[in-house]
Amino acid sequence: MIALILHSYSPIRQKSQKHQKQQSTVHIASDGPTPQQPCKNKEQAGSPCRQRKWKSSLAILLALSNNAPMTFLRKEWKLRVFRRSSLFLAAVIVSLFASTGLCFGNAEVRVEAITQPNKDVVLSFIRPGQVSKILVKDGESVKAGQVLVQLDDSVEQARLAQLKAQAEDGTRILAADAQYKQKKVDLDRVQLAAKQNVATELEVQHAQLDVLIAKLSLKLAKFEQEQNKLQYREMCLELERMRLKSPCAGKVERLFVKEGESVDSQNEDKVIRIVDISTLRIDTPVPLKIARRLRKGQSAVICFDREGKEQIRGRIVHKASVADAASDTLMVRVEIPNRTARPAGERVFVQFTKNATNINNTVQKSSPPESKFGGIKSTTDKK
Repeated sequence: MIALILHSYSPIRQKSQKHQKQQSTVHIASDGPTPQQPCKNKEQAGSPCRQRKWKSSLAILLALSNNAPMTFLRKEWKLRVFRRSSLFLAAVIVSLFASTGLCFGNAEVRVEAITQPNKDVVLSFIRPGQVSKILVKDGESVKAGQVLVQLDDSVEQARLAQLKAQAEDGTRILAADAQYKQKKVDLDRVQLAAKQNVATELEVQHAQLDVLIAKLSLKLAKFEQEQNKLQYREMCLELERMRLKSPCAGKVERLFVKEGESVDSQNEDKVIRIVDISTLRIDTPVPLKIARRLRKGQSAVICFDREGKEQIRGRIVHKASVADAASDTLMVRVEIPNRTARPAGERVFVQFTKNATNINNTVQKSSPPESKFGGIKSTTDKK
């Protein structure tokens, strides 16, 4: 990159050389110090010499502040290229790239994304009805399971009371049980009479059938009572569907209805929106080459401005299994804590670093130094 910048600034380098030749002729004519001689007089050492030293020193500081390779600095210092104005401009440009995370340093990639709430739920009724009560307001904090909106359930409450009475009534079972016992007594008497040749075989068979019918009637009465209990439970569930409860803790973002309005389940009428911003999610489209090296639990730095003045550390909670072929990216989801209750929907910059940390934000041990070819240095490289 620096070679390209220097090549692009070649006309400026030529102009600076011509300018130095002109200044040297002027110094010789005025008996001043030549460009090859050191600037001994402080008054005469003004512009050209001091400017070159100032530019070269500042360029070195900018390169060092952005972790430029020391081999590069030594080579360029030996060639005395830092004293050229074009290299000074190149160092400034490189430092700007590095400050944005696109050049030197630990930054691998910096992707622009938008924060999203941890949970964003829009609730609606699954049956038509009329809104009778709204128990919350916009912006109010709610808990999981709290009742938010309720439909008019006067008719359902009357039906529920009827089913409850039927489920708790055991009169039919008691009557069927008594009849069954009576038929068994009658059967015993008929069988005794048949042994004394007082009753016929046909009368015995009729008594046995009466006992069987009474037994089935008792069983049917018990089954009907169980059905009444199930209907009572079904009506309780129907009444629960007429009340909207919050599925999570959060805040009421918006109410879409008012008391007295009707809602229709077929039209999918929205009723209320609940948002949880205790943590924020960031779905980041990361280039596929970089995303392959990312792992779940790895840390990332989220910048809320381009300069990186306001930063927070998050962690990777999910990495997609299918890449986007059009953009050659892979969705990586980062989660950050939101203790200051920042609103969701902000534009941020997600920066994935080489020296990543684990979930507990502990710095990993430094890896062995890399060679100029990108691999780990070995003893053969030193030789």
